[in-house]
Amino acid sequence: MKKIILLLLGFTFNIYIAQSFTQIHPFFDGLKPFFGKKKNSVKKDSVDVSQAYLEDITRNFSSKSSNAITLSSFSKVSPNFILGSDATGWSYLNTSTQISVDKNQNIALIEVDGTAQIDNLTKESSFQFAIGIFIDDELKMVKNFHVDASEMKCSFKKFNIAGVFENLTAGSHVVKVYATNLPKLSNNYSNISYGGAASTSCNNLNEEMARIVLTAQVAE
Repeated sequence: MKKIILLLLGFTFNIYIAQSFTQIHPFFDGLKPFFGKKKNSVKKDSVDVSQAYLEDITRNFSSKSSNAITLSSFSKVSPNFILGSDATGWSYLNTSTQISVDKNQNIALIEVDGTAQIDNLTKESSFQFAIGIFIDDELKMVKNFHVDASEMKCSFKKFNIAGVFENLTAGSHVVKVYATNLPKLSNNYSNISYGGAASTSCNNLNEEMARIVLTAQVAE
């Protein structure tokens, strides 16, 4: 009878961990297969067990740009981006972070936020650009952005790109952020700046808020 009671208690405890973890971070609901493999990872102390479990299997990494990168060259036609290719034709935005992976079975969530601005000082204009996420110098994700013309001078665009990458090899990996200017849509601007103002005459951006922010979360 004692053995049966203990087994029932153990079963209830395992269910509590899975349910609590899902409530704290729904993104990792798909990681439940990992949970049963770490039965001894939760310390029995005053810390909430579900929070301790969360901290034990996830790690966070981040980086932030310190200055704007201004690009004045534009491609003649829109490139055909190929995943796995190198950074030829791209410009590094001085934003990177190194992530570490201990197990071959893992999930990494990588996200980039930032601002792009053109130096249209007199007339409105549309513009377009692309942001790429590179891991170990290989293109892993890319997103094109098109900004419609507005009456505002020094037009800008807040951009976001995020991706989930599964089963990176164990070890360290370097994540970098790149950009490329897509073909010009008018002659009313001469450059696109990433992470800051496109001109000293542009004062409609908060420099700190315009910075490029790279974040990565690894779950194993």
